[in-house]
Amino acid sequence: MLILITLNLFGQIQNTKTPGNIPEYAPYVDVSLWPSFDISNISTTGICIYTLAFVVDDEHTAGLNPRWGGYTPYDTSWYQSKIASLRNSGGKIIVSFGGANGRPLAYVAQNDNELQLAYKQMIDDYSLNSIDFDIEGMFVAHHESIDRRSRVMKLLQNEYPQLKISLTLPVMPFGLTNDGLYVVNSAVSNNVNLSVVNLMAMDYGGAGDMGNNAISAMNHVFSQLKNIFNNAGTPKPDAEIWKMIGVTPMIGKNDVPQEFFYLDDAVDVRNFAFQKNIGRISIWSANRDHQCDNANDPLYACSHIAQNDFEFSRIFQQDGSISYCDTASINENSWGNNIEIYPNPAKDFISVSGNISFDMEIIGIDGKLLKKIRVTEKNRKVNISDLKIGTYLLKLTNGPQSVIKKIVIQR
Repeated sequence: MLILITLNLFGQIQNTKTPGNIPEYAPYVDVSLWPSFDISNISTTGICIYTLAFVVDDEHTAGLNPRWGGYTPYDTSWYQSKIASLRNSGGKIIVSFGGANGRPLAYVAQNDNELQLAYKQMIDDYSLNSIDFDIEGMFVAHHESIDRRSRVMKLLQNEYPQLKISLTLPVMPFGLTNDGLYVVNSAVSNNVNLSVVNLMAMDYGGAGDMGNNAISAMNHVFSQLKNIFNNAGTPKPDAEIWKMIGVTPMIGKNDVPQEFFYLDDAVDVRNFAFQKNIGRISIWSANRDHQCDNANDPLYACSHIAQNDFEFSRIFQQDGSISYCDTASINENSWGNNIEIYPNPAKDFISVSGNISFDMEIIGIDGKLLKKIRVTEKNRKVNISDLKIGTYLLKLTNGPQSVIKKIVIQR
């Protein structure tokens, strides 16, 4: 496995595994809470990837209208400036549809076409390449909306071939329930390319070791997914199945009073997740990843246990030693994904594919800007002979969109 020396988010240089080879950390953040959570404040949070929650139907407006939290003012202009700032720092977002409150778009839609247009509106307005469907409550047993969603997910991937889709489902220590299994089978039978089946490792109904329960759930879901793909005639290698598993605990005090997910539970889950190389670790939620100021603070605002600010996030990113901001694996803008930098490793020159003009900044691992070049259709060869041997970041900026790529210089 490739080891890089990178500058982590907290100002220390450490040995860091390439994030493309390890679990992606993408905590949920409730974007409808006030004051708004600042996802762009990477130096404070240490977080580069967020799952933004939740998009549901606006029940107060006629027709199918995707809104954040279902609130009329929270349309597709909401949160755009914070997302742009995060992206400009190399981060990315996943948008989650559904959740525990409100009406899912798939439930309200009258037909497949109406639903597809609603999802497409969000994908286009937010330039998404990764979306999540959080299906819970009565809707995890509503087969009509589940199957409609599955058909439309396939249509979306036909239109957006690079679109990553994850399913977030309730789980027990013994694995997915029958309702959850139906959701996954519906997607597989409709030939949806699922990137992650994300497990809500919470709300089991009583006290217990929440770390061990989450690990038990992952082990059982591995077997369940293996059976699903075998039965579908599309068997997958074990490593690929593990990569499809995500886990999302509710940190600290859960909304089931007897359940507490402590910091040592996070260490146990982290160690197992990295050992198995699962696809995603998340939490509910980044808004809560700090200690409460008062015992009567609402549950949505803090963890209700003793902890440092964003301590769960540090644990799940190997105690802060992993930065997901500095690799091409998290780039999500389609124009940037189509740009190739070659050769890599390079010596004295690099060439840039494509026919788009953009600005290129070459940044050292200490965060210093070393040079800035305008790449045009006629000038696509960049002299790097003045740079020392080592690893560098390339920030490519095209108007409001930016992506980060990485090069290694060897001589």
